[in-house]
Amino acid sequence: MLINRTTVLVGENVVLVPYRKEHVPIYHEWLQDETMQQLTGSEPLTLSEEYEMQQSWHDDQDKLTFIILARDQKTSETTLGSLLESSPMAGDVNVFLHRDQENENGVEEEGQTSVNSAVGTTWGELEVMIGAPEYRRRGLAREALALLLYYITANPTPTPVQQDHEPSALPLKPDHLLVRIKADNMASISLFSSMGFSQRKFIAVFNEVELGVTDTKRLWCKKPDKVLEWLERT
Repeated sequence: MLINRTTVLVGENVVLVPYRKEHVPIYHEWLQDETMQQLTGSEPLTLSEEYEMQQSWHDDQDKLTFIILARDQKTSETTLGSLLESSPMAGDVNVFLHRDQENENGVEEEGQTSVNSAVGTTWGELEVMIGAPEYRRRGLAREALALLLYYITANPTPTPVQQDHEPSALPLKPDHLLVRIKADNMASISLFSSMGFSQRKFIAVFNEVELGVTDTKRLWCKKPDKVLEWLERT
């Protein structure tokens, strides 16, 4: 999260904010649900372990995580303080960065993607979760993904005006994006398909399908209404 640790993306119905310590209790509560664990492929953690995980993600340059806030449509205020006060947590959206690596025989190691690419290419693996049941099936995951896709592929990368640097790992090429989804999670497969992703392979050992972007013109992105800065506390 070193890349986006102070970046806030404001959309029409969602606000994406960096995953911070104050978000951990609610996030931890979401992941106590067994169905959510199965859909996300995650193991249950104690609250203490969840805080440790948040800190490790915060310090990791290869993990880019936003908490999805449901933006209150009754207020027109767009200052960070007003948005945080009026927008409850709804879920999270992530991209995990990794580089293709080949073994000494020039063959991809087990677990690596099978797409054709140059060694050393940076890939982004996407995930999205609406953890709060009351905010599911309201289009929040779709808009959050669209904002994230714009953020990680736009050149230049949208950053708060106060920042004097740009994230070095971005932008990513649209055809270097992928998502792995449980084969029976039809809602998630349908969501990513509607965003311009298509199935590339089936991973039988994990009962997962891998989707990627084969036609970059079909990728649906959405430019944020505003990009704000969330100053880190010392």
